[in-house]
Amino acid sequence: MSPGERALLRAIGLALLGDFSVFTAITLLYGIAACIFALCTFTLLEGGLTSRSTQVLFATTLASFLLFTLQWSFVVGPLVIDIRGTMIDSAGTLDRATFLRLKDATAAVGLIEASSAQLLVAISDAIVIWRTWVLYLEQSWIMAGPCMLFAGTIGKSTHFCAKPSRTTDVAGTPLATSFANVVINANLKVLAGIDTTAAQITLLLSLILSLATNVVSTLLVLYRLWSYRRFGRKLGIDNTLTPVQRAMIVLVESGIVFFAIQTLNLILELVPQTSLSPASLATHITLAVLIASTAMYPSIVVLVVNKQKSVSVEQAFGLSIGIKNLEAGDVERGSRRLLTSG
Repeated sequence: MSPGERALLRAIGLALLGDFSVFTAITLLYGIAACIFALCTFTLLEGGLTSRSTQVLFATTLASFLLFTLQWSFVVGPLVIDIRGTMIDSAGTLDRATFLRLKDATAAVGLIEASSAQLLVAISDAIVIWRTWVLYLEQSWIMAGPCMLFAGTIGKSTHFCAKPSRTTDVAGTPLATSFANVVINANLKVLAGIDTTAAQITLLLSLILSLATNVVSTLLVLYRLWSYRRFGRKLGIDNTLTPVQRAMIVLVESGIVFFAIQTLNLILELVPQTSLSPASLATHITLAVLIASTAMYPSIVVLVVNKQKSVSVEQAFGLSIGIKNLEAGDVERGSRRLLTSG
């Protein structure tokens, strides 16, 4: 075996190892997501889908799960294509034409996979903004910042899907390691003219915009929670948490968890790395965790809220929280406290 053939075989092995690593992670996460979605669906159906807000919530959880299913299937598909193309259909001849055919065969799949990830991020950001908006119905101008960030996310996603020629390379497929591109770049050098900077910038912008949206919205929820607690203390109300305040705590905690995952993924994306290095594999797996968390978020909150019993699902998602109702309830409690003490 010549040195070139040994190098090529090594690159193929590393690429397959990377694909199997991502496949294992995404399959495990998909299994967890399927169980959580099943429990969430049972919980929502048990409570009834009579209200419009519950119907919207069910539709959101269903759309997120279906998009994640699409993600999983398009991680499995390229892996099968790569193995078949190199081990079965190549007839023992692995040359430039073989890997170019594999690249063409998986390019469209990679684009759809990446586009579905963009849609999941957009849905997640929309939920984050929605749950915050209802806390500031009387001060809508405060939501200008999060809405601008969300508009940036929508614009970025539209640009991503409108430029397939720039996003079908390894940097544009968020989960798969783009087997053919890795092998070609490492050995045959036929993709030297492809610009991967645009795809990498698109992915970084996606992470930054989503992170900023989550941070701003979570801080706004935290501020509203603090202001209600402060308002209650002024009225002499005890420190017992109301159901609405418990709902806001759920929102803040989930925002913090997402912040940790998003920050870790952003740091890994900024670290200089080569294809299929340990840092590269860690980046792909962490991104898989982020996408899975985004898909599972609505279902997880439904289950957490159902376990607490003291908070309604609508409250936890901000579907029935209104500032006037909150303040009216606090004032009524404070008035009763003052009358009782008097």
